[in-house]
Amino acid sequence: MARALLLSLVWIAVGCGDDGETTASTGTATSTATGTANSGASSGSGTTTDGGTTDGGTTDALPAGMCLTQDQCENGASCDPPGTVFCGGATGCALDGAACVDDGACGGSPGAPAICVTDPCCQMGICQPGCLGDAECGSAAECGADGRCVPAPCDAMSPCPADFTCTAGLCARASCGGGVGCVGFCVLGLCYASPGNCNLPAA
Repeated sequence: MARALLLSLVWIAVGCGDDGETTASTGTATSTATGTANSGASSGSGTTTDGGTTDGGTTDALPAGMCLTQDQCENGASCDPPGTVFCGGATGCALDGAACVDDGACGGSPGAPAICVTDPCCQMGICQPGCLGDAECGSAAECGADGRCVPAPCDAMSPCPADFTCTAGLCARASCGGGVGCVGFCVLGLCYASPGNCNLPAA
């Protein structure tokens, strides 16, 4: 379990999982908007459309501190999608590990690959464990030959999972809003399995 959680952070750091757009600033949140998904977002019972309503009621029914849109957060808090990386702390980096310039500097072995990953906050190369199989990469992603999680390939015969869409042969997180809903939740215009969180800026 600990390995899977660490790999999910690495997946975010390399900007592959969850739509591949990773930005970071000191003391702020870094959100990723890449991923993988089904051709088009689907809607139906239990879906969320436009960051608006679900069949269980309005977004007012969301647990305290959760959000679908920025206007649902108060007192200067930002609505951050699931998987957001928060920057700050003593080192300014989000990842722990030895500094590196390439994979070779990280050692590793066929049974325990190690890769050099650019930290999304401090932009330094940091050694991290690589993946061994697709199950470690999460939804709509697979483990590449170099030990990195990458978007899963897709086509008409191999569609992406729910809330992802097939774009240029690769799965990416599906867009929502404007009447297009999600199986999960529409958070800031993209489909996720869970709502976003309202977070105050780091002190």
